[in-house]
Amino acid sequence: MTKIYWLIPYDNLTEESIVNANLASIRMRLGSAILSSKQTNLSISFGQNIIDADFVVIGKIGATDNNLREDSWLNQIEQQKKMGKKIILDYTDDHLNFESPMTSFYERSLPYLNAAITSSPFLADELIQKIKCFTEIIPDAIEVPIFKPKIKENVSKNIFWFGHASNINYLIKFISKWRNLKKKTTLFILTNEQGVVIFNQTKFNIDKNLSIQLGLWSIQAMINTSKFCDLIIIPSDPSDPKKAGVSSNRLITALALGLPTAACIMESYKEYDKYFTDIDSEKFIELIDNPDMFHNQVLEAQDKIIPQFTQEAVGQKWINFFEKLS
Repeated sequence: MTKIYWLIPYDNLTEESIVNANLASIRMRLGSAILSSKQTNLSISFGQNIIDADFVVIGKIGATDNNLREDSWLNQIEQQKKMGKKIILDYTDDHLNFESPMTSFYERSLPYLNAAITSSPFLADELIQKIKCFTEIIPDAIEVPIFKPKIKENVSKNIFWFGHASNINYLIKFISKWRNLKKKTTLFILTNEQGVVIFNQTKFNIDKNLSIQLGLWSIQAMINTSKFCDLIIIPSDPSDPKKAGVSSNRLITALALGLPTAACIMESYKEYDKYFTDIDSEKFIELIDNPDMFHNQVLEAQDKIIPQFTQEAVGQKWINFFEKLS
């Protein structure tokens, strides 16, 4: 039995709470690995105090109480390294290339690494410039069934946005500039509690034809909302260093939900550009006017690329990665 200990910024969580956590870096990384480890010779434990491990995976450290946690984690990692354990970094945000409360920790952890995992090719390319060890790309798995696109008989246009609070300001900036809507349009927003607070506290003007419905995100709420919406939008900022290493997960999820999607051309989206509409192009207006005309884009994505992102496919990547290191 290969024993894996996954460092996360929480104690006393259950496997069920991991798999259903709001924090994507826990749910989509550790949660996916746990699901894939069933009926294998991998045993995964997690928390902030390393116990009895062959491999130690460094998850996202988080910014809260970071100074104390940084020293505690690094001390434990150093001790495990001295004992001959293999240290693995799961790197999902590019904190080494923009200053953040977590940058110091990642810089200090690099000398201990035996291997690294990233969630996108961009992050792998950035990380390889700083480390010499084996690096693997394991994407985030989708968490929804694959729904075929359907024609919606909506009186108004229903547009959907979902995302973490860290993305809410990009949405607000987009909405505040969104003008000249031709017909009544409802934007459905699902985010976490912090995102709801930020959105409600921000003052901005919206187009006279736009109304907004704001709610709390959950996987089921996301599925339910997608069923009566015409399309999904993913505004962001490709020039923002904080978003440089973003994974393709939101785009892939949107297409799995069966909805035509408009997004900014993020680095990790570029290889899939034939399956979505550039939100900053004239095509976006066509998409709003006639979303049904873009269903073939979605169907092709579901045939060609979505199968690579199922839990089964991504789970096998986790199993293969740990087997390589054993």
